[in-house]
Amino acid sequence: MAPHPEQALTLHYHPWEPAAQALRLALGLKGVGRTDHRLPYNELATFYRLGQPCRTPLLEGPDGHAEHLGWDDFPSLDIRFGAQRAPAPDADAWAALRRWLDQALPLLARLAAPVGYAWRGLGDDADARAAHAREARRRFGLTLEALANDRYAAFGQLSALSRLPELGRHLARQGWYLGRPSLADAVLAGALFPLQLLDGIALPIHLLYYLRRVQDEAGVDLEADLLISL
Repeated sequence: MAPHPEQALTLHYHPWEPAAQALRLALGLKGVGRTDHRLPYNELATFYRLGQPCRTPLLEGPDGHAEHLGWDDFPSLDIRFGAQRAPAPDADAWAALRRWLDQALPLLARLAAPVGYAWRGLGDDADARAAHAREARRRFGLTLEALANDRYAAFGQLSALSRLPELGRHLARQGWYLGRPSLADAVLAGALFPLQLLDGIALPIHLLYYLRRVQDEAGVDLEADLLISL
C-alpha cells in the first residue's frame, strides 16, 4: 500500500496481539498520525467491510484499501513513513531480532493466553471469554488453568532465552535498545508488555521503566486497553 496522508490512516487492532501493539508503538515513534481502532474479540463487520481476513493489525488507507502487517513488515515502515524518526535496525540487527522473535513468540503466546481476560474487548464479553478458552485449548492442548500453572516454567525458559536481567541492564545504560529510539524498541515493548500481567512474576525493574519509556515516547498508552491496573 502506498503512503497516504497521515491523518487518513486507521489502524484496526486487537490489543491482546503483540504485533498489533508493537505496530501502534512503531507508528507512534515515527510520528505517524492515524486513528487507532480497538476491535472486540468477535468483531466481524470491519473485516467484512474491508474484505480482509479476521486478524490484526490491519492498516486502512483513505480509499478503504487495507492490508495486514506483521513482524516482517516492520523494516518497510522506513520506506512508507521515512527513516528520520525511529528508524529500522540495520540488516544484521534486524536479523538477530527476528531470530529472537521466532524463538520467543511461542513462549510469549503460552504465557499471554491465561491473562487474555485482562484486555478490553475480550475479558468484558462472556462469549469472547468462552471462545478464547476454546482457542487456547485447541492451540496449546491445555486449559487456561493449566497454562497459568505452567507460567513459572515458561517464563524461566523465556527469561533464559532473552537474558532478561542483562537486557534490563543494557536498557538502563543505553536508554534504548540501539542507543536511540528505533523500531527495535517498538518490537521489544510490544512483545514483552503482556508479561506484566502474569501473577507472581516480576520483570526486572529496568525493563519496566523501559516499557513505560517506549510508550511515553510513542504517545501510546498500552495500559488503556486493560481492564485492570498494573
